Amino acid sequence: LYIKPERRKKGLSNLLLKLTLQIALKENCKMVWTMPRKSALFAYESVGFQKIGNWIEDDVEFGPNCVAIRVLQ
Repeated sequence: LYIKPERRKKGLSNLLLKLTLQIALKENCKMVWTMPRKSALFAYESVGFQKIGNWIEDDVEFGPNCVAIRVLQ
């Protein structure tokens, strides 16, 4: 997920992530995972994702990143 700097702070990441979760539910997914950058983790946490594990800094193009998951019900 990438939002251009001039489009940020308008709720777009929140909207896109919520739509992604809705589609995942319709597809009967049990979980959604992602690898957000450190600077973007708050956007994922705002829709219920939880960071798991340590920050990954080796062999990632736009790091540091982490793994974050959202369990669906």
